[in-house]
Amino acid sequence: MLVSVYLVIMIIGAILLFVVMFMGHDFHVEAGGGDIDHGGAGEVGHGPSAFSLPVILSVVTAFGAFGVIFENAGVGVIQVPLLSMVFAVMIGVVTFVAMYKMFTLTESTTRLKYEDLVGMRGAVSIPLKDGGEGQVIFTPPGRGRVQMTAIADDDIEREEVVVALELVGNTMKVKRIGTKKPAEKLRESKYKRPEVK
Repeated sequence: MLVSVYLVIMIIGAILLFVVMFMGHDFHVEAGGGDIDHGGAGEVGHGPSAFSLPVILSVVTAFGAFGVIFENAGVGVIQVPLLSMVFAVMIGVVTFVAMYKMFTLTESTTRLKYEDLVGMRGAVSIPLKDGGEGQVIFTPPGRGRVQMTAIADDDIEREEVVVALELVGNTMKVKRIGTKKPAEKLRESKYKRPEVK
């Protein structure tokens, strides 16, 4: 008994798809802009490509599977590959849409623009003196550390706590919070447990 060509295609496609999906292959073929979570500027863009490996392999696997089904159903030799390709492309479209929606959902929860930092507190890492630029580190919840250039009307020393006022180009205008209070003391007071009476 001869082994069906479609069965071979389906098995090979399924194995490769499994490897790609579960062995850590990068789905997003198109790289976006800088990721602000890692200190870049701007926001993450783009999305998964319609010609990424998962989409292509899902089409190949579906082509083989539908080929086996139509072959066993007694469909004509010429119609089998044509029908299989039509249904396989439909599966590829569904796969791409699902990947795109998953990417969009993930991106919306991790994307952070510089404007989102306005109103947040940060710690000065490079002093702001004589009207010049310095550096401030912000730590948005669940986003990691964001270090960016900052300016201020007053001189602000390293480790002082500031609040982001407004974005001026790619530079954040900040203001010292209260008296000169080091960031370390701010963290200590923030996480200090209340006394039990």
